[in-house]
Amino acid sequence: MVRDASRLGDLFGVPGVVVPHLVLEEVDYFVEQAKRFIGHWGYEGLKTDGQHLNSVAPCYNPKHRHARPQESTESVALFWKAIHEAAHEAKSDALVELCPCGTR
Repeated sequence: MVRDASRLGDLFGVPGVVVPHLVLEEVDYFVEQAKRFIGHWGYEGLKTDGQHLNSVAPCYNPKHRHARPQESTESVALFWKAIHEAAHEAKSDALVELCPCGTR
């Protein structure tokens, strides 16, 4: 994970934490966070706000086990879909908003 708030924005209110390479364990972590916020803590929904939320670089790290470097980029929509589904699993009428605010 990359932690540089000046370049990458915020995810779930944690400054500068983004999932640039969509490693399964990292996706699972954020899915569990969504379930925790809504299911356990009683939030009505999630608003994810920050720049570059759809920007994912190709991953060349062999430890991440991608079939090809572009797989991480192509899978970003699946990450947000997993968050959306987790939120609605916890609360069927949860509001889920993704706002790339601050983009230029």
